[in-house]
Amino acid sequence: MRTVIVDDEYNVREALKKLLELWCPEIELLGEAESVQTGFNLLSETDPQLVFMDVELGDGTGFDLLRRLPERNFSVIFATAHEHYAIPAIRASASDFLLKPVDPDELVEAIQRAKERHGMLTPESLDVMLQHRSGVKEKIVLRDTENIYVLNIKDLIRCEADGRYTRFYKSDCEQTILVSTNLKEYENLLSASGFVRVHHGHLVNLTHVVRIDKANMTLHLSCDQQVPISVRKKEMLLRRL
Repeated sequence: MRTVIVDDEYNVREALKKLLELWCPEIELLGEAESVQTGFNLLSETDPQLVFMDVELGDGTGFDLLRRLPERNFSVIFATAHEHYAIPAIRASASDFLLKPVDPDELVEAIQRAKERHGMLTPESLDVMLQHRSGVKEKIVLRDTENIYVLNIKDLIRCEADGRYTRFYKSDCEQTILVSTNLKEYENLLSASGFVRVHHGHLVNLTHVVRIDKANMTLHLSCDQQVPISVRKKEMLLRRL
């Protein structure tokens, strides 16, 4: 898998290269860069399938670099040590990230995901990433095995845990979307957008609440959907409503 590294710390680049050599022999390293400008030059001259990119670079950010590129026919794995404000933006765009120092097992898993979604950093998903980074939280990108969906957050009724996956229910009352990310990740991402965990397996959008059946401890939502309310979540839910 043809790969480049864009990170402004020499020691980090060297450590990542050693990990790739030891754990990911299928990776073909095309080159490395330490800034937005050198990264732009490298990516313009090569044809990578995968880019490891730091969030903060010496002359800007990884987001700035992606915005400058006319084409982005590669997968991106962001690497960051402390830029937690950027992680929700990365998650909202369904892109991948690793926390520094990089764990070998997490590296292998991230590369496997990158193989499955090669070339899937769409202009729409980049727009969502940049919007969330700037504080605008109107859209989210969801990926299943066949499609990429760019959805308005307000049109999501609820999310339901399905093992290690999450199933999304939309306000058009049509098909659901099954995503290979657990519900906790979406609770962290959507809590600031009016979503509340009312049960260990259910995260709901409060704008779609129709009524609460106190006798049966059930929450009624748009599209005639119903979810249980756990006893310990009841008071919190009533306060939020």
